[in-house]
Amino acid sequence: MKKINPLTIDQTANLGLDEDGNLYWKNQQIKTKQRVELSTAVSLAVIATALATITQAVCAVLILLQK
Repeated sequence: MKKINPLTIDQTANLGLDEDGNLYWKNQQIKTKQRVELSTAVSLAVIATALATITQAVCAVLILLQK
């Protein structure tokens, strides 16, 4: 496990924000967002699962309306 050192009062002067809210350390932008890319197979599985869920919901509503 990595050892994480706390900031001292003197080191806080190295932190900064720009007008867009991006975080900087010693004038270098810190990456605070990371895009997640799924493989094609995983993307297709997610879409298929969503379609199956929607189909089941529509069928459940139709069955409910028939009663």
